[in-house]
Parts: sequence; C-alpha cells; structure tokens
Amino acid sequence: MPLPPILTEALAVVLPDRCAGCGRDGAVLCPGCSSSLRGLRPAVVVPRHGGPVHAAWPYEGAARAALLAFKESGRTDLATPLAAALAGALRAALPDGGRPIAVVPVPPSPAGDRRRGYRPVELLLRRAGLRPTRLLRTRGEGGAQQKTLDRVGRAAAREGAFRVVRAEERMRDRDAILVDDVGASLAAAQAELEAAGARVLGRAVLCATAERIPRTSAPEGW
Repeated sequence: MPLPPILTEALAVVLPDRCAGCGRDGAVLCPGCSSSLRGLRPAVVVPRHGGPVHAAWPYEGAARAALLAFKESGRTDLATPLAAALAGALRAALPDGGRPIAVVPVPPSPAGDRRRGYRPVELLLRRAGLRPTRLLRTRGEGGAQQKTLDRVGRAAAREGAFRVVRAEERMRDRDAILVDDVGASLAAAQAELEAAGARVLGRAVLCATAERIPRTSAPEGW
C-alpha cells in the first residue's frame, strides 16, 4: 500500500533521496538538473489531434525521469518543482479576458488511482495554488492495459474513455482549460467536454512527447 503523499514528502526531508533527474545523492533535483529545467520556457506544440498544446518541457532527459519518478515511484517530494513548471504552461495557455475558467485535469485510470494513492495532475495543480475541477471521469478500467498496445491501439482505446461526471452533465457554454501530464488523452477528454456543451479554451501539459509533435511543428527554445 503506498504511503500518503504528506508522509512520503516528510520522509524525503529527513532521508534525502537521489536526484530524480540524474540519480546523484542528496537532492530532489540536483543543481545541474534543476538549472537545466528552469531554463526551459513553455512552448506551443501541435499534436496530431485537437489543436495546440502549451507544454512546459519536452518529455526527455531529466524532465522525463522526474515525471516518471513522481508518477510511478511515489516521489511526491518532486511536486513543488513540477508544479511550478506546469503552472508556467497553464499561464501561457490561459486566454485573455479574465472570465472564470474551470481548470480540468484529465482523470487517471482507476487502477492508477489505487496504485498511487494520489492523482498526480491534481496534486500538481493544488501545489501550484490552483483548484482542479473534476468534470470528467474514466469509463471503467480501460486505460489500465494500454502499455501492452501499440500507438494505434492506444489511440483506439482512448476513444470514448471518458464521460462527464453526473453533477456536471449540463455544461452548456462553460469555459474550461484541460491539463494533463504528457497529454496522451487530451483529445479524447476534449471531445467529451465539448460534446457536453463546454468550451475548451486551452490545453496545457507538463511534458510533450516527440511522437505527438510533428517535425514541422517542433517548438523553438527546447
């Protein structure tokens, strides 16, 4: 059974772990990895479906290692630096105008919820001082077996993977911004929200993967 996030972070302070980016002893992120990640500005990338996405980092190197440690190894001590990066991508994705916009995380699979004991994207949003709005939920356990599928199979499995939560079924003209870790399910989540009448005004992710970025739209600055 995974430790609660608050206990994991407390233990990390007392017993320093290895750098999540390069494996060196004694820091959540060593000065070198921390400096390299802070030097990356959010970029607009164009995946194959659904329009532009604002991404904090490319899904490679120290960024990829830190995200995987946070999601798969219980390294919630990484929440603060990851949240700061995601908040930068969100600020870039927010449209001008100042009207109320729901910050909607793409929900994880039920299996992921049980395994981790926390929702990674929601934890990052809260750490960034934002209130995530749960407008979506997954349809059963469909996402749990995607690691065994190829790219085409994963895309097919994500279609229809979400549904609007019962209390939010009437969302005509509600404004929302979608947030995810690497954005694998953004298009499916957006389709469900828009089918319910919401307006998705932007999309933000912590990391963008190379397979979802056509070479013609590679972001400047990474």
